[in-house]
Amino acid sequence: MGSLAMRDGQKVGSLVSNDRDSCLAECKKIKVKFLPLFRILMSLNKMKKLLTTILLTILVAMTAFSQEITADKVPARVKQSFTKQYPTALMVKYEQNNADYIISFLQQGKQFIITYNNAGQVVASDKEIDPAKLPVAVSASALKNFPGYQIMTAIKREAVSMGVCYEMDLKKEGAGYSVRFSDKGEILQKEAKTVQLKIQTKQKR
Repeated sequence: MGSLAMRDGQKVGSLVSNDRDSCLAECKKIKVKFLPLFRILMSLNKMKKLLTTILLTILVAMTAFSQEITADKVPARVKQSFTKQYPTALMVKYEQNNADYIISFLQQGKQFIITYNNAGQVVASDKEIDPAKLPVAVSASALKNFPGYQIMTAIKREAVSMGVCYEMDLKKEGAGYSVRFSDKGEILQKEAKTVQLKIQTKQKR
């Protein structure tokens, strides 16, 4: 009786073991069969994430650039403020950067770039100035840190977000730097470049 029960138990155990082995074998077959498809799906998912990242980057970059517009697209408050402040402006050009309006023009032979918000308030301005009218601290810093360099252009930049600073293009025997100084003469930014005689907006393409 006991041996019979033992034999029956062995048979059951053998069946369970065989079923388990068969199940594992089938799972391996399925895994091998669908592995290429799984890899393809994973690759597509990675490509989808990459494309999404690229598109978002392009969208952010596009919104950071200004677009040239005609005068009729500029809000009345902005045009009124501009006309009142710069009645003799020449060669006026308009650009829009998100909710801000950038107006570039010439006045008394100098180049200006003024940025207004929707309400017609100035949020930033770039004004070309005579190098002789630079603050003493700025002139002294330029002379000390860039001996022998000539100041080609000087820009006074005022912005609500960063206060007052000065940018200038310096040139010496073909070499050039574009340098930004604080109003105390501290060097905030320095970039080696081919010297350009025109000021440019940071938002322009």
